[in-house]
Amino acid sequence: MIGIASAGVVLPVTFRGGAARNFAPPPLIPLEAPVILLSDPRVLALPVRDCGEPLTEITATPGVLLDPRERDAAGAYGRARTGVLNRLQQAARALPCGIRFLVIEGHRTAHEQQRRFDRYEDRLRSEGVTDRAELRRRTSTFASPIEVAPHCAGAALDITLADTDGRELAMGGAVNAHRSGDTASCPLDAPGLPEDARHHRALLVRAMTSAGFVSYPSEWWHWSHGDRYGIPPVPERLRRPVNQSLEPLTRRTADHPGRSAFPRRAGGPALHRPQEPRPAHRSGIRSPASRPGVP
Repeated sequence: MIGIASAGVVLPVTFRGGAARNFAPPPLIPLEAPVILLSDPRVLALPVRDCGEPLTEITATPGVLLDPRERDAAGAYGRARTGVLNRLQQAARALPCGIRFLVIEGHRTAHEQQRRFDRYEDRLRSEGVTDRAELRRRTSTFASPIEVAPHCAGAALDITLADTDGRELAMGGAVNAHRSGDTASCPLDAPGLPEDARHHRALLVRAMTSAGFVSYPSEWWHWSHGDRYGIPPVPERLRRPVNQSLEPLTRRTADHPGRSAFPRRAGGPALHRPQEPRPAHRSGIRSPASRPGVP
């Protein structure tokens, strides 16, 4: 997905379970090939089946903080698949002492996902983007189509780094900066980052990839595991969306006449489909990892 090369300043860093040692923050090498977006037909074509893992409270993960800015009435933002949080705990152990993960959002309801997609699409349309294919492509740079939405599956985390008191570290741009019109700082390999931001992004990459997470290159803060975008080369049981009703998804089905928003597929992992969490028993989805033709 991204290239890492040793360069830049050398900083003393203390990692958990070890003594302080020098750490050269690697530059994030620009992606050589065009980024494959979540709306890409190759991503949609990957079959998935649900892994059956429940949604679990993110706050139950040791050493991980939860930010309330994306809080929703159902509390979905504060949950993710159990397997995703197990990997997050593993990733947290790869962070230097004094640095913690700050999760901005985990699971997202299908209704909220559709609302965000439509809102960003409407914004681009108001800016003069009228070609249907181009509109869908540009919208999915920052808003996933409901058919493949990793957050709806409980498979994705919007995440940044913070100190032990919850103060965010400099990352060269805010989480969801595109909402305020800042799209330049959003790519994981954004050029011209300040040295401290480049260092912190390198730490984030190091920790998350060590636990098997896959980044969405358009958004440095978005990481997932087990959904179609982050599916491993050899498919495993994946996570598909949790939803009490598919009614909120009907608007998008018009883009694909004769096809359900969440079609069932034969063989292989099941399709990720957005779901609403149930009070007692919860479930969610994951995203696929690198695979030939998929970042």
